[in-house]
Amino acid sequence: MGSATVFSVEDLMKLHREFVERGAGRRLGKMIKIVLGEVPRDVPLRLSKKEILTEGRTLDWFGQGPLLGLSPGDVDLLVYSSLAPLPDKPEPGWTPPEVSQRTIERAVARDGKWTPLRAPLVKQLPEDRGARRIKGTNVLLFEPVHQVLFRPEGINVFGCVGATTDESSGTVPTFVWNFDEGRGYFYGGRFRVEI
Repeated sequence: MGSATVFSVEDLMKLHREFVERGAGRRLGKMIKIVLGEVPRDVPLRLSKKEILTEGRTLDWFGQGPLLGLSPGDVDLLVYSSLAPLPDKPEPGWTPPEVSQRTIERAVARDGKWTPLRAPLVKQLPEDRGARRIKGTNVLLFEPVHQVLFRPEGINVFGCVGATTDESSGTVPTFVWNFDEGRGYFYGGRFRVEI
């Protein structure tokens, strides 16, 4: 069980950048998704009710996420590579229309195959997912982080980082997204890595 160190956000970002530049720590794998908990009071959330009910509040990179790792001594969760913008995702709650067997057979006769319809893609805007902005900056804070899902290097399974509030420091696990740098950081709380 690790615990994110308690520095100011700016000091933490500097420390994490130094770890990454030196290649210090160990890599876990590619980040897939951050699952966020209940939205803090007075934080705007602009997700559809359907998305909240079907998927919850997430930051989802699918297979395009950054490299995730641990700092020396497994104290901090690190993001080792730059953050790509969130990709478009299938429309939450979309249900394909029913297709008759006759329609499928006609498509196979005509094209040699039948391909089911796919959900239309929609934009994932980070600021719609419930975030605070550090005043005067292009940095968003997403809290509380509940889980971070990742694909471990060299193993065909999923890994999970479970995050909780750190009772000793009173900090909640937070994902810090610095859009000017294109980098992400984890701040506060406690975490446990499971593979």
